[in-house]
Amino acid sequence: MRVIAFYFYLNLNKNGGTEWVAGKSNNRGPRKTKSQHLSTLRTLFAVSIFQNIVMESCTKDDVNKKNSLIPMMISNPNAFDCCICFQPLTIPVFQCDNGHIVCSTCCPNLGNKCDKCSKRISLKRCRAFDNLLQYIKMPCPNEKYGCKETISYSKTRKHEEECIYVPCYCPLSGCDFVASSEVLFDHFNHKHGDSRIHFSYGSSFVVSLKSNDEVIVLQEHTNGKLLVLNNSEVHLGNAVNISCIGPNSSESRYSYDISATSQIGCLKLQYVTKNIQQSTLATHSSEFLLIPFGYFEPLKLEICITPKIQIFVRRGNGKMTLLKVVISDKIADLKEKYMNVEGIPVNQQRLMFGRKQLDDDNCTIADYNIQENSIIYLTCPAS
Repeated sequence: MRVIAFYFYLNLNKNGGTEWVAGKSNNRGPRKTKSQHLSTLRTLFAVSIFQNIVMESCTKDDVNKKNSLIPMMISNPNAFDCCICFQPLTIPVFQCDNGHIVCSTCCPNLGNKCDKCSKRISLKRCRAFDNLLQYIKMPCPNEKYGCKETISYSKTRKHEEECIYVPCYCPLSGCDFVASSEVLFDHFNHKHGDSRIHFSYGSSFVVSLKSNDEVIVLQEHTNGKLLVLNNSEVHLGNAVNISCIGPNSSESRYSYDISATSQIGCLKLQYVTKNIQQSTLATHSSEFLLIPFGYFEPLKLEICITPKIQIFVRRGNGKMTLLKVVISDKIADLKEKYMNVEGIPVNQQRLMFGRKQLDDDNCTIADYNIQENSIIYLTCPAS
């Protein structure tokens, strides 16, 4: 069971009541005794709908401390989920006449009618719940894997989608190691050095694949990045593709070529990697190279993995255009991509980089040493 800690202030309002605030306390109205403070606190939680909230013990000294935080624990974090979509509630929060809480996304989709009891959902916001959600702070679920962020409860979903510390599983069968992607790369490098195939970006290498090989781990020579060659049997043969181990938040930055050659013929696939956290059949990309039964001898696959980079093309008027390319792209490919974005015909483009004209359309971006965030100048036509 996951326990979430959060903190906020209990303050007195001008009418002598209580309210939850996140700043410095501002006591106004009749001053209450220590025992009255404790009694009010117990009453608030006794009558609230948050039946799963459990208050930690606090001493009279804790209550007497000005501006002290009240530590709380939620024994069941699902108590703060929308009863319709079961996602963490986001502000504003609405509720029906029977008290069922609905998030701001589901309310208009339901036509203001509760899906649980068919009662009317008032368009008036549930301010008490809004305030509570605003002041709940919790650690990232990936804290044990290295994330130090403390986030608002209502923003947990967005953070989890973007967190780079999402747990990734060791792709080697029989190893149950789980960590962030960077830690996993180091683990594999030190613990499973004999169970990988080293490769270098932009260079072709050969993999011997048997029909019953499900996973072959590939590790880049310089940065230790882990990729997985997946092989699964389908109706007409074997489906082969490559995935990259890493968080979903990071953009897929690798393209790959797979060539399978035998006496029957040659099959090729060019695609981009999909980021996965665990190598299973369910996580594999829907795009694959289909190798018909009868190709395996074992089969020799020629593979080339190339990182994608971003570069800029600058015109004479100062306009900068961002392009995503791979270092194996030819200059002709670069001009084609620029034409698709800016509409300038290929035969009118005169590109310069490092005081050299990119005049050989058959040379690659790597041949001209063009790297991440390089700026290429378009000197013709005049602009």
